Amino acid sequence: MGRALDHLEGSGFWLDLPFVGYARVFLHYSLSVSRAQELAADAISAKVAGAGAAARALVAADERSNAWEVYLQTEIVPMLEAGFLPQLLVGFRHFEAALNEKQKLRESPPQPDKASPYDTHPTLEERLSALGVKTPPAAEMGGALSLLEETGEAEEYVLRRMLVHEARPLRALAWESAGTELWLPRFRERLQPHASALAQVVPEVLPGVLLRVDEWAERLRTGLALFSPEAKRRHVILLFGTWFAVHLVDLGFELEALPGWPVRAVRSATVVEPFAEIGALFEGKLDGASWLARCSVLRGAGAKLSHQA
Repeated sequence: MGRALDHLEGSGFWLDLPFVGYARVFLHYSLSVSRAQELAADAISAKVAGAGAAARALVAADERSNAWEVYLQTEIVPMLEAGFLPQLLVGFRHFEAALNEKQKLRESPPQPDKASPYDTHPTLEERLSALGVKTPPAAEMGGALSLLEETGEAEEYVLRRMLVHEARPLRALAWESAGTELWLPRFRERLQPHASALAQVVPEVLPGVLLRVDEWAERLRTGLALFSPEAKRRHVILLFGTWFAVHLVDLGFELEALPGWPVRAVRSATVVEPFAEIGALFEGKLDGASWLARCSVLRGAGAKLSHQA
């Protein structure tokens, strides 16, 4: 209902007015009840474990819940779909480290989310105030893990209860091997429908290719033209980043894809971030001459790049 109201905002179609009125009243009362239930649950947790512990848990959830959800969807689910058993908490530590590194590069810290009448939960400030905690405590992570004898078994138990059938066989896979065993097959599968269009592409021609990105968007389209021009351009850049990653592997590089970090192709001391470099090329941060020089460096690392035009 909240999303529907957002889409109807400013609509001149008067027949939606009864729905808008009903939805606003319904959400006002139902979500206020939801927020009150959360505060009641916080009060119970404070009685059980103490206000300090409850407050630290709230801070940890507020700081990590969004990152955890993205981590599950982008890293854990693909592994499970491919039949692998991931290292759940080890991967999240990689993911958080990557987020923290990106945060250091930002010019300004992210602003906290503003309260909305459509929120199912009170804000962190409201929850801490209800517990009588004035200063947000520092979140702690990992302390409760000492209570577990076998962290790996606990992780598998949770994953099988939440995301995958209990009887499905899963093969353990370390994150250091995810680039080769998980993502490389997916990248090749992603490129398969475009094999004929990409057959004559070599790295040296990519500056010219990305100058004709709209033309390539049509050439690489496989379905109905339903996306905006900007979405089509992003699709082309993603495909060429994927192609470049696979091309580097075919030249002898090894693919690395730790959770949250950019995909890297590594050979000896040479490290390439294929998606980042294609993005820089498209945005004009890397000009044609610099790109050709980059190709020369790759040749020096043992990669035999073609000079076809």
